[in-house]
Amino acid sequence: MDNKGSNQSRAGGFPPAPSVAVVGASCRLPGGVDSVTSLWQLLCEGRDAVAQAPSSRWDPVELASVQEESTRDVTWCGGFLDGDVGAFDAEAFGIAPREADLIDPQHRLLLEVAWEACEHAGMPTEGLAGTAAGVFVGMCNPDYAAYAHWLPAGGGPYFVTGNQFGPAAGRLSHLLGLRGPSLTVDTSCSSGLVAAHLACQSLRVGECDIALAGAVNLLLSPRVLTAYNELGVLSPTGRCHSFDEAADGYVRAEGCAVLVLKRLEDAQRDGDRILAVLRGTAVNHDGKTSRFTKPSGQAQQEVFRSALAAAGADPAQVGMIEAHGTGTSAGDPIEFASLSGVYGTGWGRCALGSVKSNIGHTEAAAGLVGLLKAILAVQHGMVPASLHFRRWPRAIDPDGTRLFVPTSTEPWPVKDGPRIAAVCSYGVGGTNAHALVEEPPPAAVSDSSRADSRPLHTFLLSAKCAPALEASSLRLAEWLIGPGAASPLPDVAHTLALRRSHAGERLAVLARSREELVDRLHAYADGKPVPGMVSDFARGPAGRAPVWVFSGHGSQWPGMGRDLLERDPVFAQTVAELDPLIAAESGFSPLGLMRSGAEVSRVDQVQPMIFAMQVGLANTLRSYGVEPAAVVGHSMGEVAAAVVAGALSLSDGARVICRRSLLCVADAEAGTGAMAAVELDHLRVQEEISGATDVDVSVLAAPQSTVIGGGTAEVRRLVNEWDARGIPARMVAVDFASHCRLTRPLADALAASLHDLRPGRPDVPFYSTVLEDPRAEPAFDATYWADNLRCRVRAVNAAAALAEDGYRVFQEISPRPVATHPLVQTLDAVADVAVLGTLRAGQDQELGLRSAVAALHCVGYPVQWQRWYSDGALADVPATEWQRHHHMIELRGRPTAAGAAGIIPINDPTPAPTGDVLAEIWAATPGPNRRVLLEHHMSAQLRAVLRLRSRRVDPHTRFSDLGLDSLRAVELRGLLQESLEVTIPVAALWSHPTIHSFSAHLDELLDAARHAEQEQEEA
Repeated sequence: MDNKGSNQSRAGGFPPAPSVAVVGASCRLPGGVDSVTSLWQLLCEGRDAVAQAPSSRWDPVELASVQEESTRDVTWCGGFLDGDVGAFDAEAFGIAPREADLIDPQHRLLLEVAWEACEHAGMPTEGLAGTAAGVFVGMCNPDYAAYAHWLPAGGGPYFVTGNQFGPAAGRLSHLLGLRGPSLTVDTSCSSGLVAAHLACQSLRVGECDIALAGAVNLLLSPRVLTAYNELGVLSPTGRCHSFDEAADGYVRAEGCAVLVLKRLEDAQRDGDRILAVLRGTAVNHDGKTSRFTKPSGQAQQEVFRSALAAAGADPAQVGMIEAHGTGTSAGDPIEFASLSGVYGTGWGRCALGSVKSNIGHTEAAAGLVGLLKAILAVQHGMVPASLHFRRWPRAIDPDGTRLFVPTSTEPWPVKDGPRIAAVCSYGVGGTNAHALVEEPPPAAVSDSSRADSRPLHTFLLSAKCAPALEASSLRLAEWLIGPGAASPLPDVAHTLALRRSHAGERLAVLARSREELVDRLHAYADGKPVPGMVSDFARGPAGRAPVWVFSGHGSQWPGMGRDLLERDPVFAQTVAELDPLIAAESGFSPLGLMRSGAEVSRVDQVQPMIFAMQVGLANTLRSYGVEPAAVVGHSMGEVAAAVVAGALSLSDGARVICRRSLLCVADAEAGTGAMAAVELDHLRVQEEISGATDVDVSVLAAPQSTVIGGGTAEVRRLVNEWDARGIPARMVAVDFASHCRLTRPLADALAASLHDLRPGRPDVPFYSTVLEDPRAEPAFDATYWADNLRCRVRAVNAAAALAEDGYRVFQEISPRPVATHPLVQTLDAVADVAVLGTLRAGQDQELGLRSAVAALHCVGYPVQWQRWYSDGALADVPATEWQRHHHMIELRGRPTAAGAAGIIPINDPTPAPTGDVLAEIWAATPGPNRRVLLEHHMSAQLRAVLRLRSRRVDPHTRFSDLGLDSLRAVELRGLLQESLEVTIPVAALWSHPTIHSFSAHLDELLDAARHAEQEQEEA
């Protein structure tokens, strides 16, 4: 049977395969290329990125020794990546530095580039976790493993998992939580394109819905380079002269490329940006040739035809061929003959070139880099130049074909039909791969192209550590006035909010113009606080939702709410609904008063106005998608809290606040009562005022801050006495005294006036500052509101209960913050608490309220940004800013016995704590306070074990996500047992897998150990 006929029949016997869309890509290549944008720039400019090996890469003495051993002259040039090839941001990926030292830098580079490719695709990586996304990786060079014999025990267990090819794909799937196929393929120089073919096949048969196809190659061993030279394939002139008469071999190169792939119909359904379409791919083998490394022209033509059949494409329609084109005198003529036999005829010219002429031969990554060049060419409709071409060699006859080598960037040569390019890649072992790439379908026009009705936008940045966040802010600022100057700001905001992952360290910048945004980004990097800029770190999941704190009297200021009436329809509607209710009760229009911007001083106007502001702010925040985890109110603030919690209707809330404040008018006008704040705890204050007949403790504001209320003369006398003794004390700016014996008659009258209330049960947990048990659910009836006016405000008790119940984010809902400082004092001993505000006096109120939402995002609350930015387009904002450190076996000569066993030593950034830690822990009050100390101690020990430099250690982050493995767990256990003098089972670290949960377990172990010790002493 004729094999050629069989292959042709097989190629044409199947219907075209479903197309695959390329929706994202990234790369790291010679010449400073770190993105698809910079790659296209290099290609269009016709730059040559081949150079001598960096002087820091290898030891000159070793190079001389290797040259002496060689039978051929060695040219130490190639396509090398810029910077430190061993640099890696281990902390960003939760890899312990000690493990990172022993992981092949190719694996590590792949992680970074794959992350960047997901960002380029607009796919937040947390959204991929748990999905059947596949990972297909091409690799072929084991240079790093060659150094294992320098290390004790062959490098140990980390070297095994860090240097086999399979874990390159497996680690990426593991870190992203992907459940689909995950494999590394080695077909030598065709590995990358074969990986892309396997990814396409997996998508077509439904094994996965998203696939990452990547390939990587690094030149780490001069001896391996010499071995290639001995094979006779390297160019003595140090350049790839693809299809040129000067072709004398190729130069080796480094690089990494990753594509994000989806089925075309899925990408169109999901609204993805499509860079290009993979119409068809194919793979075959040369079979038996005259010698193992000689390519087969027949096999090459067969793989071309198979790919064309899979694509359902006419070869005459192909306008560009990205050839293997290594520049060898034997390989180029064979490839040209194969290509001309399939693509040589047609109705337009067809460009023939190779990216190897720009950057060298990236070997395992070569096919994928060539594919990426073709993707960019069909996308832009231009064919980049192939460098170092002067004239055809005698072994190649282009006459009668349509093939030509472009020597400058040219328009697409085929004018009719969609732009299609072909990509070739061949492995030294005989595995051939071919792909057909088509221009993307027309993209839908984004709604963001319309006139922007919301000029104030929020721009979000994040990183795993604070230095990286600062660097990201500068990088974005530079991009906005450089490559991204034409990107609409709504698209930038959309991309940063919805198309990027949000790491722990967070920054939100609000701006109405590009200039304002750039200025504020620079201000953050310079450490200058400015309005419209918020930064913080995300708390653990249990504490992210905010407790809304409705503060009491005193937050009013002239002009409050006026801007919001004009700019926010929900706020305006809320005030409009309250206006007739308050007017009927109190005889004035809060809507009119707000619009006027007049100063408000009468108590019967101040309290209803604050109430209207608080309810309006809460409703507006809810319209933004923010919901409270719990509510608490101080004094009159409990009325708004009850309305927001659903315990009182809007009309009942208006009745309570208006009737309450009207009853206080007479006392305010008489001036018989006053209040004062003193920096003493309430028990001490109770002793100090025991001789006073008309003064009471009114507010437990903070552990060391108490407010008293009573007769004006007596309150002033106490303040003067405290001042004389050096105790900070001040009069509070109120017209009457509440929460003391003077208000008992008013409270009775209030109870009588509220007989018509119809309270309900709250929909949101309500913590009372009136009841002795803050967790007890109030009746919200007339009696409760009388007690609210009469009884002391137990703000400290409520805040402590909230903290004990796990709440960590507190947001004051008020026109300006008055409860924030006391809250900070009360919660000072609680780890990772955030106390936020909403508005500030005199500020741009729209900016302030949107900043309050941004602040919630920065502390970890999942703000529903799609409410603002669902209709934006994907913008090519800068990728993640890595904070890299050197992790590598020393390549510059053999290490000495004293030289850290071949690893460049890195000092532990956080030494293990010293001193009597156990005594400090036992001195603390048992319970939450002691657990906070245990958390701090364990965090320090964990940082020492994992050699963490700058990453914040969140007590709720899983140990495995921080890079703790079984080896380091044993070390951590030993440090904790030694410092705490307690026996800890190793399994406990995995059954209590966070600092927070393990510290609670340690607390129990310490208690058990102490009880056992006491029982032994008693016995």
